[in-house]
Amino acid sequence: MSIIRNNNVYDLVQVDDFYFAQHNDEQDKFNDVASKLPLTIQAILFSEETPKIIAGIYSQFNLSEEQSASLSRLIRKVLVAEVYIGNMIREIQTRLQVPETTARSLANAMAQQLFAPAINEIKAVQSAKFSNTGQPKSQGDPNVIDLRSSN
Repeated sequence: MSIIRNNNVYDLVQVDDFYFAQHNDEQDKFNDVASKLPLTIQAILFSEETPKIIAGIYSQFNLSEEQSASLSRLIRKVLVAEVYIGNMIREIQTRLQVPETTARSLANAMAQQLFAPAINEIKAVQSAKFSNTGQPKSQGDPNVIDLRSSN
């Protein structure tokens, strides 16, 4: 079990303040990606209301501080398309060590209470990054010509 160095486990960004303070390159990368997201997704990431919504969801499921921090990180990674939203239930189950039914209920609660205002934008960002299987789309080698797509 890792040590929580920030008690704001409900804030999608501040949950990793200590880590980002020691890894400026990763913080810069996150800030760059986040700044290019649709405003509705940015609102979820940075709104003062988001931690309140998340705290309500987490308390409903009696999550520990460690589980809460882990889930906040997962939500952030879904919003910036580092993790495929279609794998959310499995990711919750694995990261939090909870039964599938609990993971499904958590995912549903987040979809309804947190993701709903930006669901179309989240889907668009996700589909630009991932195939339907949840695997990142291949960007291909820019030095290779795909002859299959020629006439």
